[in-house]
Amino acid sequence: MALSVVSIAILCFAGCTEKKSVDTFDTSILPEYLYELNEEKNGVGNIPFEEYLKEKTLPTDKIVVYVSQRGASENNDGISNANAINAVISELSSNGGGAVVIDGNYKTSTIELKSNISLYIKKDCTIISLANCFKIGTETSKDVTNVIVENCDFFMAGGIVGGMSGIAIESADGSNVSDIKVNDIRMNGISSPILIWLGNRLSESNGSDGTMGSMQNIQISNIYCDNVELASAIVGVETRKETYYVKNVDIKNVYVRYRDTKENLDVAVPTLEYNMNGYPEVTRVSHKYIISHEGSKYYDLPVYGLFLRHVDGLNLENFKVIPRTCSTLDKWNLWGELAVDSKNISVK
Repeated sequence: MALSVVSIAILCFAGCTEKKSVDTFDTSILPEYLYELNEEKNGVGNIPFEEYLKEKTLPTDKIVVYVSQRGASENNDGISNANAINAVISELSSNGGGAVVIDGNYKTSTIELKSNISLYIKKDCTIISLANCFKIGTETSKDVTNVIVENCDFFMAGGIVGGMSGIAIESADGSNVSDIKVNDIRMNGISSPILIWLGNRLSESNGSDGTMGSMQNIQISNIYCDNVELASAIVGVETRKETYYVKNVDIKNVYVRYRDTKENLDVAVPTLEYNMNGYPEVTRVSHKYIISHEGSKYYDLPVYGLFLRHVDGLNLENFKVIPRTCSTLDKWNLWGELAVDSKNISVK
């Protein structure tokens, strides 16, 4: 039987009188960034670095190595610096572990962390990004576990909204991702606060041997987001006649406010498995793949707060979202047919 996708376009404007009852909270807790792009439009021109760069206390119970002592240099290219940093990591790992300190402004390519290695950026971090600010995946088949991210600012400057997801935790090529903690994050101008996604791209070019990955034990708390554009999403996958769930997610104390502009949506109803199986970005996990991602059709999700699909075990506590004034969407799809096989959901 052939399946069809019905596309519904909704257009409304800020100031609409028809709206649903929505969350309220003290918006003074949301971050403000009055930064502007520099003249070249490739960076920020007026960041008060003295307010953000803070010395970190290094561990006293581990061997500590500064990468500048081992060949990393501000004059080196990304590959040379990556080689120097990876050499330090391998040396410490072979001796039982230690702490690697990034003590300068170094361009680098891929760094591979090993067990019992702590990576310190001398001053953990204010990020401006045209892609995801913090991201695990997607192009990895290696397992990722026991990661802690805390006390960071993610923002776009000059009134631009972009940066895709502020927090993106993804597995597309067989990676087993587990025990991730993200806490005390402030965002302004980031398109979507949170994306947790388990998919089945399983690309050999990205190291996959064809084995499905997993996603479990994710804790996210104390998230403050202003001027967002899209919903958050937690999405597993149904493939090979089996369902692979995102498991055991705890989200607590999230405060989100949309940028209050006109809303021009293109929502695919229903959100079919076919539309959710490909490579996502932001929360555009609903799309129709045509030849290439550039030529594909992407759909907005049918909620403004949090979208679920194939989730087993979600505890939500104090998840507040103020949508656009004119939004006609529901806040989330935690239960029922639209949630598509999600279960063990708790809301406080």
